[in-house]
Amino acid sequence: MAVSPAPVTEEQVLSFQENGYAQFDDVLTPEELSDFRSALADATGQAELGYFYREGQEYTQHVNLWASHAGVRRHVFNPKLAEIARQLSQSERVRLWHDQLIVKMPGNDPSRWHQDLPLWPMIEAGPLTCWLALVDVTVEMGCMSYIPGSHRWGRLACGTLPSGILATLEGVRLLVPEDKRDRLEPVTIELKAGSCAFHDSLTLHYAGPNQTDKPRQGFIINYMPNDIRFSGKSHVTTDPLNLTVGQPIAGEMFPILASRDQTEIARA
Repeated sequence: MAVSPAPVTEEQVLSFQENGYAQFDDVLTPEELSDFRSALADATGQAELGYFYREGQEYTQHVNLWASHAGVRRHVFNPKLAEIARQLSQSERVRLWHDQLIVKMPGNDPSRWHQDLPLWPMIEAGPLTCWLALVDVTVEMGCMSYIPGSHRWGRLACGTLPSGILATLEGVRLLVPEDKRDRLEPVTIELKAGSCAFHDSLTLHYAGPNQTDKPRQGFIINYMPNDIRFSGKSHVTTDPLNLTVGQPIAGEMFPILASRDQTEIARA
């Protein structure tokens, strides 16, 4: 795959650190996007591949396709995206946490306001997500919204409230610290196909319902700094690995995708 320098400016890094999210337009070329779509269509058409699959009211997800399909792996290992993640997180190196193809079908419900990190088996903060649009993603389709600065509010107890309550900002008011309740002003980001948004794993985010007659297709690549340790929490990615609490989340399932030392980077 041809690679151009990661399009990250100092202003974008500072904005990400301040707001907890950042938008990057046209990170994939039309050729890359077409090839990625084809690889995903092939991968999801092969039930025998055995990746994790779940269909819900909010979306359908396919997890860790990279591990079983070479074509998807090539795009998950895209060094442009990984280098953006490394620079935004200000890390020496970043590993893959896991990937997800997320499809919000017509009529699917809103995805509740939440942070990612409380759902993941990690002791340290620092992971971040690339949400890549595979089609033009509009408000009507259920594009992503973020609450600026919420990544600095700590881990919130999202799991203590019914998910229906967290589908509204009024419900989120019950979750956040009292002195933050006047700062619940979401920023909604529409994305053209081949563009993406990165967000910190502690940034509150949400996706509305898909009110169109077309599937909303997005691909998620989750990255983590190299020094993240296992907390013991159950997760589909780590459950088969028999990790012990405090053990670094590393190894073949979590390859290094970007590093200041180019010799460390895993190749697709």
